[in-house]
Amino acid sequence: MSSANTPVFWRHCQLPYIELRMIEDGRRVCYAPHTHKQWSMGLILKGQSRYLIQKLRSEGCGEHHHTIRQGSMVFMNPDQVHACSALDDKPWSYVMFYLDTHWLAQLAQRLGLQAGADWQDIPVNLLEDPGLFDQVRGLAERMVAADTEDAIRELRVDIENVIGEVLQVLAACTEERLAVFSDVLASEPVADAVAAIALQLDMHPEQSLPLEQMSQAAGITPTQLIRAFKKHYGFTPHAYQVNRRVQLGQQALKQGQAIVDAALVAGFADQPHFQRVFKKILQATPNQYRIG
Repeated sequence: MSSANTPVFWRHCQLPYIELRMIEDGRRVCYAPHTHKQWSMGLILKGQSRYLIQKLRSEGCGEHHHTIRQGSMVFMNPDQVHACSALDDKPWSYVMFYLDTHWLAQLAQRLGLQAGADWQDIPVNLLEDPGLFDQVRGLAERMVAADTEDAIRELRVDIENVIGEVLQVLAACTEERLAVFSDVLASEPVADAVAAIALQLDMHPEQSLPLEQMSQAAGITPTQLIRAFKKHYGFTPHAYQVNRRVQLGQQALKQGQAIVDAALVAGFADQPHFQRVFKKILQATPNQYRIG
């Protein structure tokens, strides 16, 4: 039997582009700064909490700090550093949606919100819209309740309709349509050498890559590399790699691999180390995530 502060995950093999995470009492939940590979959307069902999210590059360095409460909707782009924690040890509950960006971009294209089918970051991180909130909350409830093949088929259409409405509301919240959302990120390019290090960590996070070796490859000092990473990615190189390793471990768990195998695939020394880091970043154990 799960307790109120135990996260519950929902996913279905016929709907691989969407995943849910729910928690009834988040007062013990304090996320370390982290990112997701998917686009994320959260609903605050009860209570309130602190919400920190990395600014987009067009907004300069630093983070946005919000107090979010019942009825708030929050949004995080892929690889946008964020964190949430309880406010004054008071209970709060939420549901999070994690959506595949390829599926989402195709939906946005079909709706006429962008010209191409490539993902474009959305510069909206907080919204108060009671009508939309109720629509999305209802979708979450129907997803959890779907237990037949007919229900799953109906849910596929339901998801597309509700998420499509979300995209259209977010487009209306900006000065320009989703077709030019990507311009927000174009104001300050990442230095090629630093981007190459990040790409290497993206491709092979499980490999050992000491800071000295990375800085030599980039042609700058370790201190300069750390500053550049923090500025452009919101993480130190080490924290960036650890975050990528946890994401790799998540993928292995979703594929049905044992925890010990997922730990090794993701580059952790052993299962206990993987479990500690996984819990710190995601506020759930690998087993809780694996069994959904």
